[in-house]
Amino acid sequence: MNNRRLITTLSPEAKIGSWLYFTDLFAILLGLAIFILTHELFGYLFLKVVYGIVIAIIAIWSVIRPRNNPFKRNYQVVAFAFKRNKSIYHMVNKKEILFYEDEELQREAPIFDTTQKYNI
Repeated sequence: MNNRRLITTLSPEAKIGSWLYFTDLFAILLGLAIFILTHELFGYLFLKVVYGIVIAIIAIWSVIRPRNNPFKRNYQVVAFAFKRNKSIYHMVNKKEILFYEDEELQREAPIFDTTQKYNI
């Protein structure tokens, strides 16, 4: 009998550090590229520094995995929130459920109604 050890820690993503993946590095480099392309819009050095800090915070926040959905990153969660169909996913309250149940009961035709008398 072959005794083989199964490795359960395999990940399809390339890991660079202890928590940094290749896609995370790409998102951080994208933030750096946005900063390099747009930092000339600010004339004062202080505003450029503040803008760079804000871009760095946003880039690092976007690659952190949220606690309520650990398989996604924050930028994926935000993208999902913007592209989801809001007419399908909504909170349903008890009044709506009772309304739709009453509506369904009124639309259904009875199979055999014993309350009516038939003249044969």
